[in-house]
Amino acid sequence: MATSAPAPTCNSTTNGNGISSGSGGEDSEQISKIGIGVSEGVGRNQLQSQGRDSILMSENSGAGNETNKKPQQQRLSKTQMKQSSLEGSDFTFGRQNSWRKRICERTRRSRSMEEDYGEKSAANVTACVDLIEKGLYLGNKDTACDIQWLKHHSITHILTIDSCPLPTKITDLPFVKTKYLQVTDMAHEDILQYFEETNRFIQQSICNEVIPGNVLVHCYYGVSRSATIVLAYLMHKYNISLEEALERVKSKREAIGPNHGFISQLKLYEKMGFHIDRNSPVYKRFRLHMAALKMKSVKVLPPPYTDVIRPDPALFSVRPEPVVYRCKKCRRILASGSNLLLHNEGKTPRWPAFLSEPEEGTTSFCTQMHFIEPIVWMREAGHNLQGKLHCPNALCKSKLGSFSWVMGCLCPCGAKVQPAFYLVPSKIDRSNSVLNLQITL
Repeated sequence: MATSAPAPTCNSTTNGNGISSGSGGEDSEQISKIGIGVSEGVGRNQLQSQGRDSILMSENSGAGNETNKKPQQQRLSKTQMKQSSLEGSDFTFGRQNSWRKRICERTRRSRSMEEDYGEKSAANVTACVDLIEKGLYLGNKDTACDIQWLKHHSITHILTIDSCPLPTKITDLPFVKTKYLQVTDMAHEDILQYFEETNRFIQQSICNEVIPGNVLVHCYYGVSRSATIVLAYLMHKYNISLEEALERVKSKREAIGPNHGFISQLKLYEKMGFHIDRNSPVYKRFRLHMAALKMKSVKVLPPPYTDVIRPDPALFSVRPEPVVYRCKKCRRILASGSNLLLHNEGKTPRWPAFLSEPEEGTTSFCTQMHFIEPIVWMREAGHNLQGKLHCPNALCKSKLGSFSWVMGCLCPCGAKVQPAFYLVPSKIDRSNSVLNLQITL
């Protein structure tokens, strides 16, 4: 057993290794060097023994590892390909992943509010938030869960756009009014349907006549969903384009990046004049596109999209339309002129490509097939993916056309329309008479 070296004294002594130590620092330095050398030698011997063991293990494994090399290399190459494809996925306004990394980094080392806005920051603030304009904050979930920060900045309203609501410790706060919208950060998510609701909530919270408040709009990272809501609010409030709204928000919060589906919906919002125009042909196609996605997943038309099924034009109307389409056999009104969904001849109307299509009257539209909106008399369209369309008159029941939510229909002009609700021109007549009122019992 090795004996431990005695503690160094002022007198010269000999340690267990045969090294004399005295009052000077040279002897202690030599002791430390020898100690290091001994430890290095032990470590080197251990590494050599480990190396010999690994060589023996590899030799004993033999061809077994060689047979597994190729599958491992293939799996590695597939993983690398997936990573490279994910890293190379660009969105319209930048790399969303890198923005989210920056947001997480900002969350870990939050910037001082005093440095950003000239305000005295609260202690231990870990939230990531930016002041877009007076009374309007844009941040992430950590911001909304920081009670100390909420109190310090007098937040009176919180608008949550996320897949999960805030915890009850926040929603039960007496000084904060919360609103939650369940929205996932997916390109096919319909966030446009909430713009009018969120605009009112933000406007009422900031422009309170009694006590003006401060509103925090947030999602999980504060990059895509909440940024889309803030952009829509600024576009509506100042009647500015999407490009100008992006510049304003990015000047305050650089790391924003709505996904390409949200960007397309903001462009549609701008095209409609910063409000929801339910009579816009582009908006009708957009809603049908979203309803078709829901029908494909749940096989039934969910309540938020039941409005895509239009009222029956054959019923009594205060303001009847001058142009209607009737069944050729029984003369029953089937659709009105506003129910038609026109498309350019030979060009597939696909979202969001039809955002850039010219307005009606500036190009030639296809007339070989009448594609219309789903109407109440199409009873099977609400719970079937496809089927035939028959005249709703019980005494007629003539076959008029077909419908398909998912597969769509190939128009004779070559355009693929999906979803498709079409009437065959040879089965119907177009009527220009203003006296087209009809009461269906």
